[in-house]
Amino acid sequence: MNPYTLKIFYLFNQLLTFICEETFVSSQLLTLWI
Repeated sequence: MNPYTLKIFYLFNQLLTFICEETFVSSQLLTLWI
């Protein structure tokens, strides 16, 4: 694996983590509203 691929993989992983956290927070808020 070259550093460039690793960097892309890292950024992609960060993005997935962010999306998962956002989705989780959104569902928590929805649960509170209901």
